[in-house]
Amino acid sequence: MRRTVPCLIALACAFAPALSACGSDAAPEVPDEYDGPETVTIASTDVRVTLTLRRFGMRIERADGRPVLETFDGLRAVANDAGGAFGTLAATHRETELRPSLVEGFDHAAPTDDPWLHALRTVTVTADGRRATVTLVDPSAPEAVFTVDVAVDGPDVSFEASLRDDRKRSPRLNLAGQTFLAGADEKFAGLGEREGSVNHRGRHYQCWVEEGGIGGGENAGPGPSNPSPNGPGMTHAPVPFYLSSAGYGLWVDTAYRTAFSFGAEDPSLVRIEAEEPRLRYTVFVYDDPKRTLADFTARVGRAHLQAPWVFGPRRRVDRGSLVDGVPEELALRERGVPTTSIDDTTHFLPNGSGYGEPEALKAWTDRLHGLGYKAIGYFNGHVSATKPEAAAMLDDGRAKDLFVRLDDGEEFRTFMISGGGQQVVTLDLTKPEAIAWFQDRLDGALALGYDGWMLDFGEYLPQRAKLANGMTGWEAHNLYPLFLQRATFDLLQRRRGNDFLFFSRSGYTGAQASTPVLWSGDPSASFDPARGLPAHVRAALTAGLSGIPFWGSDVSGFTCLNDPPADKEVYLRWAAFGALSVDMHDENACAGAKDGAKKWTLWNDAETTAIYGTYARLHTRLFPYLYAAADEAVRTGMPVMRHPLLMHPERPEAWDAVDEYWFGPALYAAPVVRRGATSRELTLPPGTWFDWWTLASSDGGRRVTRDAPFDIVPLYLRAGRIVAMLPPEVETLAPTDDPAVIDMADRDGVLDARAGLAATDKAAYARLVDGTVLEAFLGDGDVALPADAPAVDEAALASCDRCGRIDALPDGTRRVRITATGAIAAGSLALSSDRPDKPVRVRWDVLVR
Repeated sequence: MRRTVPCLIALACAFAPALSACGSDAAPEVPDEYDGPETVTIASTDVRVTLTLRRFGMRIERADGRPVLETFDGLRAVANDAGGAFGTLAATHRETELRPSLVEGFDHAAPTDDPWLHALRTVTVTADGRRATVTLVDPSAPEAVFTVDVAVDGPDVSFEASLRDDRKRSPRLNLAGQTFLAGADEKFAGLGEREGSVNHRGRHYQCWVEEGGIGGGENAGPGPSNPSPNGPGMTHAPVPFYLSSAGYGLWVDTAYRTAFSFGAEDPSLVRIEAEEPRLRYTVFVYDDPKRTLADFTARVGRAHLQAPWVFGPRRRVDRGSLVDGVPEELALRERGVPTTSIDDTTHFLPNGSGYGEPEALKAWTDRLHGLGYKAIGYFNGHVSATKPEAAAMLDDGRAKDLFVRLDDGEEFRTFMISGGGQQVVTLDLTKPEAIAWFQDRLDGALALGYDGWMLDFGEYLPQRAKLANGMTGWEAHNLYPLFLQRATFDLLQRRRGNDFLFFSRSGYTGAQASTPVLWSGDPSASFDPARGLPAHVRAALTAGLSGIPFWGSDVSGFTCLNDPPADKEVYLRWAAFGALSVDMHDENACAGAKDGAKKWTLWNDAETTAIYGTYARLHTRLFPYLYAAADEAVRTGMPVMRHPLLMHPERPEAWDAVDEYWFGPALYAAPVVRRGATSRELTLPPGTWFDWWTLASSDGGRRVTRDAPFDIVPLYLRAGRIVAMLPPEVETLAPTDDPAVIDMADRDGVLDARAGLAATDKAAYARLVDGTVLEAFLGDGDVALPADAPAVDEAALASCDRCGRIDALPDGTRRVRITATGAIAAGSLALSSDRPDKPVRVRWDVLVR
């Protein structure tokens, strides 16, 4: 079948709050020659925009004259641009064929574009100092009128181009685009969660919510069909926002499909497109990308700070599973594997699982709570049309007309694999009745003791959908994940405040405002560079650069479709990465494995259990530090997993990092992501650094190599920083009354703190979410234990107060360990802790170089 994209068009050229002017109903008279001013300039104290009017163009500069962004004038030919798409501002008609697809979630649009019209000739212009409105036409089609509104507000430039198309015999214009000049060394990052690249230079990507692809295996790099079916641009969570090393960010404000070319056709050009009747975008002009990200997230929404337990390790455990005859939930405690949540994947929707056995599920969740776990289930926005257990829900939903219909009035049904292959129908979440019905199902799971769930899918709304609020699938497809997440978040927030977790794989602009955690879907259980561990490190970093601060992945992957089942190396390398992610989720499934093969899991051998336990303990212990970084994300939009470009945008190599990152403000991580590697080369950022494991010091601003056996993930502490930790015996971040299980309340008022100090970084400070303030300062002179803090052995350090020891490390670093409540001086070293509601005893571990 063929389908024409809805005829909507409003074009935008580069920048934000948006002004609109449509002109009169009659087409303007087009003068043979424009006789107005050559240019118009609008400005704020931060930025200046110059519009060129004889042949339309735009240039954005900082107030000091430094260039930021300039449109391409279109006066030279561009390779592979037969239709004339490249130009300062252009529009065309796009005809789209919907090809057959294995599943609806894969993008299966095949577009064909007519020749492009260009906004070349100015007809009228008005300006008032901070905003300007220009009407323009292509002389070959003067009935198609472009109205461009540009405004400046501080460092932000808003641009909206809209179109009135009065042509009688031509297809209506429904696609808008604009082209900018790119610097020879300019780099681009963001665009949502992207597995294919971090610096997108040379790439062409679309923003269309899509089912995850199938990787080609560990020996196949990303390419046009890897992952299949649509290549490296496939993503569950696109965001039409990017950062440029030229000192700006750009957000295209639309729900429709967008496309971005970062020098893919011509290395000197960047191009944006929107499949709707306007092009509206904002340019954020900051030298510091942290400020750009803060400005962007302030507009589209920031994350919420969830309860502490949300940040603890989570493991998938099937009900009734045994480890050497011991129930798995008990084996985790007996074998010292810190775990906060148990995910049993009970498929309430779409399958109707669990509703028929309330007593069994309530007993199960009560047992989990008693052992200090939170209970996690499973939902999506669909109802099975083929599973017998879901028949009553299906009939009820149909009787109430709650499901998505197509433009011909027929109910939309599609194939989906969710707890098995099946046909499903989709809730129309633009209907208040459907939202209420869905929330009733969520309430039912809460009543059974569940604390949250995986909120899966979101990518399957078809283009042919006609929703109850009048939106078509073309417009609502990218928004459907947000409909699903907002309905869930609103219900849970009303019922439980911040004491809940759901994690989603799909998203779009602003998803972080209504989903506690984005998880990266169904990775290949391998080192597959397109869909395995390396790809998901890239996904973490690009998500953070796009406003999504809380992220995680399935430890060891999920799918085993085209690789051997994941082995011990994959498992342990991914466990290390999971420990240094916001969300650490150990996944036991290996979907699609051939011949019933199994992947390596936590219980395969004692070494695996011990090493995973070490990483889970590290993640648990880092909670106070991680929670403070999460609070910063809520306040500023700064992600927890921070790409190096956010910290050092002035360093070109920082923009090229693909598998190393800051974990919060003090730690730098470089997980091993390649098979067979026993060491890891990385670029330490500028400053003095201390190896987390050996405590040895290193100078930054250079490449270093670190040995990396399975039980060591390269991790460094920056001098001038403090990392606050829980005591090592804490097993869960969830509350429990079981005296055999140590939770946070059992160690309230006790912290471990590791700090690094150096000649150039003599002071360190940390403020925790509970109000605790930790400070360390190195003055002149030597460090020495005070007279009232005697030296003790290693064993006594854990429990004494006002005691310590000082050790000299092989590289000359001095390790000062002091346990104290409040303030204490150790010669030239001053340490202090303060908590508003009660004293806190801190076991200090200070590295002094």
